[in-house]
Amino acid sequence: MTGVQTCALPIFHELRAPGLTPLRYEALLSRAHEQLVAVLEASGPIEARIRVDGIYLGDEVAVATDPERDAQAFAIFQHGLRRVIFLPGVEREEIGALAKVLATDPKSLDPREDDLITLLGAEEMVSLHFVVVETFIEGEEDAEAE
Repeated sequence: MTGVQTCALPIFHELRAPGLTPLRYEALLSRAHEQLVAVLEASGPIEARIRVDGIYLGDEVAVATDPERDAQAFAIFQHGLRRVIFLPGVEREEIGALAKVLATDPKSLDPREDDLITLLGAEEMVSLHFVVVETFIEGEEDAEAE
């Protein structure tokens, strides 16, 4: 679990820190990619579950979030992202594309046209799979879609 946590933390927190310089971003992205590739080669696909209070790997919290203090993390959940599955062979560019989308301020999007899920779908990420729920369905259980 430690190797996976080490990979998840830079991806979901440090890469979206405000004021991050391009040089620091590139260094973090490279480190996260190298660590993720090593873990995937050793143990196969990794499934990260997104919940309102954090990102889980199995039953353990890999990244704890507080919806009241981390509006971005809550927005990821609110927009319907429930799981990210990392497959062996993931490219550095895919990790960068994921980080870019997850760092997008949802307030900057036109809700009639875009949300974080739409942005994820627009990126070419063949080694990352996503499970989302359609949050606009009223009176029904959330429907999961891959």
